[in-house]
Amino acid sequence: MFGQPTDTEATLRENVEFIKDITFGLCRTQLLFGCIPFPGSHLYDWCKETGRIRDDEHFYDLYTCQDMHLNQYPVNMTDLPDEHVQRIFQEANQELLEYFRAHGPGGWKNTFSTNQYKRSIAPGVGGDFSEISGLLSAL
Repeated sequence: MFGQPTDTEATLRENVEFIKDITFGLCRTQLLFGCIPFPGSHLYDWCKETGRIRDDEHFYDLYTCQDMHLNQYPVNMTDLPDEHVQRIFQEANQELLEYFRAHGPGGWKNTFSTNQYKRSIAPGVGGDFSEISGLLSAL
């Protein structure tokens, strides 16, 4: 998640690297999501107090007038300029998409096709797992 009041460009970079570190080899892409101050939360009240949201109608206009994706960024709660936040947020997600295209499914296939993994899921069981290996090879 990115966009909380204390976030900076440095914390965004840290989040990107953290996501890469903890999800290497998984078969699904992980993205950053914008922090959304939902009505009724203290964060929403803070956004209204600081002028980031004028009123409820303004919030719903910000939230619903974007592409309906979870990686939207409707309210800038950082001290960075709006255009800068939008740009670095999009660049970070693009970097993650490219990273997972290069490392995702192949890493998953390699992880689950190793003999060490095969032994861990069925210790003491004979067999060469050729059926599983054949399925993984088709990926």
